Amino acid sequence: ALVVVNANGSPVDPSSGLPWETAGASFGRPSRAERTALREAMSGQAQQSLNTTIGVIATSAALDKAACSKLATVGHDGLARAIRPAHSMTDGDTIFTLAVGETELPTESFDAHILALNRLLQAGADVFAAACTHAVVSASSIGEAAAWRDLCPNTLSPC
Repeated sequence: ALVVVNANGSPVDPSSGLPWETAGASFGRPSRAERTALREAMSGQAQQSLNTTIGVIATSAALDKAACSKLATVGHDGLARAIRPAHSMTDGDTIFTLAVGETELPTESFDAHILALNRLLQAGADVFAAACTHAVVSASSIGEAAAWRDLCPNTLSPC
């Protein structure tokens, strides 16, 4: 998954200073000063009228149009784990799916096909949540918009 995060919601829990979705990554706990700076930055940000998180989930699986649509839809579950609140009226959140068709899903039975598709859907939500977190922790400050890594630099050292 690949994502650009510019959400109205927050990808960071203001009480802990850590991303909502850690996606298995280890982060050090922000210091009290870092958490205070983060809360101040979050409260000082004017809510913009239009925001969006946009991304893509790519798979080697051979999927038809309906399965691609379903995979993009469950990507929103991952977005909602990583950004809170998600899907506000001023967010234009959009997720696309690309299926290159190299790997066929099992066809020996309906149950085997559905089981494989469900595993792919779960993975889609998981990787999209992880991609949202990666986008946030990898971003750098631009102008007056402070990035998380600049406000909480000590968190990037593994626990």
